[in-house]
Amino acid sequence: MKSTTQSASAQLLSLWCQSKQNNEELDDKLKISMVVSTRAPLAGAELEQFVREEDRKRKDAERVIDEAKVIEEMEKARAKFGLGDDLVVEKKEEKKGTHSR
Repeated sequence: MKSTTQSASAQLLSLWCQSKQNNEELDDKLKISMVVSTRAPLAGAELEQFVREEDRKRKDAERVIDEAKVIEEMEKARAKFGLGDDLVVEKKEEKKGTHSR
């Protein structure tokens, strides 16, 4: 069987159309060609670069999670001890001052 650039579904559709055109039943088994890509496993410098990039991505993700946890703990502490309430009052007073000028 010769190689083709058509997709597997296009080849199947073509075979079906041919069988319908010839008023024949489609065979139970069909032969189609398809490209099977083969990649060599990473090795040497490519493998080292891949491992470095994956480690960096993992560390970045961990850092983002850790920062979110710290922010959440700070918000809980502020709520528990009433911290930051005076800042809200000061901001409201500043807004009132700017509108009255």
